Amino acid sequence: MNEIKRFIEKLKNIPGSVDVFNQYRDNIPGLDIPQGASIRSKNLELYLNAMKDSPILLLGEAAGYKGARFSGVPMFSERQIVEKEIPELSHLPLKRTSTRARPFSEPTATIVRKALREYPVKVIIWNLFPLHPHKPHDYLSNRPLRKQERILGLEFLLEFLKIIKPEFIIACGKIAENALREAGIDAFPVRHPANGRKRKFLEGLEEAMKIYFKKNAIMRSHKSHN
Repeated sequence: MNEIKRFIEKLKNIPGSVDVFNQYRDNIPGLDIPQGASIRSKNLELYLNAMKDSPILLLGEAAGYKGARFSGVPMFSERQIVEKEIPELSHLPLKRTSTRARPFSEPTATIVRKALREYPVKVIIWNLFPLHPHKPHDYLSNRPLRKQERILGLEFLLEFLKIIKPEFIIACGKIAENALREAGIDAFPVRHPANGRKRKFLEGLEEAMKIYFKKNAIMRSHKSHN
């Protein structure tokens, strides 16, 4: 078993609760198709293998019910699976898992993935808390993370970083920014695009990319002179 498969197996072992859904282990009758959890696990495996050499990591907060809850992939919705609108992922045999007639579409996933297409560099996306936090027994809702969930998420993030090894990290939102700071990990903070903050997110992303490409150019120049 390779390191990505082992990582996903560990995710599967996290227990759910009345307000946390483990989309890689569990199914909800009426909401998920049969074998939905297995399909989401496979979607994540395909995604991580395709993007593991990405030099940039964008870290979000948690899986949302319109995004990773049913796709299995951070900041990626069922609509994006069906429409194959992400060039670097369009060749992957990803599948949707909800019973909904129309695929779920997440605004954050749409904004972030479209913005990243503007830059000639691979960016892997992960969430601090990889599971779906929701209101008690309300599976089609989202809620803020609790302290213990941020702590658990950080444990998995540190393991994730050992596998992916990005050169540059972008923290999307205060939750991600604070978690990385507490862990002593350098990251460029940008606003989360939810709740009308799209423009701020795009401005922050542009600044982050300028810094990354400038740093990369300096590193290439240094190597060429040695």
